[in-house]
Amino acid sequence: MNLLKPMRFVMMAVTVVGILAVAAPAEAASPTMRIAPSSRHIANGETVDVYGVGFGRKEPINLRECTRTVTISHPTGPCSLMNAAGTRANSHGHLPGVHFTVEAMRISQPGYINTGCGISKASQNNCEIIAAQGGVVEAVALITITYP
Repeated sequence: MNLLKPMRFVMMAVTVVGILAVAAPAEAASPTMRIAPSSRHIANGETVDVYGVGFGRKEPINLRECTRTVTISHPTGPCSLMNAAGTRANSHGHLPGVHFTVEAMRISQPGYINTGCGISKASQNNCEIIAAQGGVVEAVALITITYP
């Protein structure tokens, strides 16, 4: 009879540990974006489709074209105020392909002197499309605007 008592204890301990392991919450993935047909060699004025996953379900998403001039106080470079698109994530938190026209741009803002994106051979790789929710940048897709 004494042999059964320790066995019950071991079985109960295994059961409790198993329940705790199953109940642990999964960590949420960070949102990601991709550009189609490609993020490389985009012509000035070309329209691409922006896709994404991992966003807040049915939440608004703001897309903007920015330069990749990063500073400590600005996690992204200056963004175009004109080249932006508003959309909403679907019920799964996906961005299901938003048409976005990329533009070569020169931006002069305090702290940035004549920074640009696609305005010269040197700046053609200095471009990105950002996705923000609630004013927070959630995902970034790097793009190359081919300089003529």
